[in-house]
Amino acid sequence: MSQQEVQPSPEVIIGVRLSALWNELAISVPTGDVFMVGAVYRDSMVLVGDVFLETNLIPLDMVEFDVIMSMDWLAKHRASVDCFQKEVIFRSPERLEVTFYGIPGAREFLDVFPKDLLRLPPHWEI
Repeated sequence: MSQQEVQPSPEVIIGVRLSALWNELAISVPTGDVFMVGAVYRDSMVLVGDVFLETNLIPLDMVEFDVIMSMDWLAKHRASVDCFQKEVIFRSPERLEVTFYGIPGAREFLDVFPKDLLRLPPHWEI
C-alpha cells in the first residue's frame, strides 16, 4: 500500500484542523518501526459510549488501528481498565460513569480464528 493510499479515516477525524508540532516526534512501535510525525489534530473529540471526550490525535501511517490512546489520556479522563471484564470505565466529577466494552473479538467467533490465536504466544529468549 502506498503512502497516498493511507489516509485518515473520515469516520475518525471530522472537521478538525491539522496543525504543525513545534518539533517533529519520533514514535517507535513494538514492531521496531519508527514513525516521524510533525502534525497533530488538536482539541479533537472522541465518542466513548454516548459521551464525547477531548483528545489530541497524532496521525500515524498504521493500517491496523484507527486510534491509540495513551496512559496520560486515560488518566486525564479518570479511566479504569478492567482486563478481566474487557472493559474501560470512565469516571469523572462532571458526568456520570461511562463504560466502554469494545468490539467483538476472536473469542466470539471461535469457528473462524485458529486455536493458537486464543492463547499466549510462545516464550522467546531475548
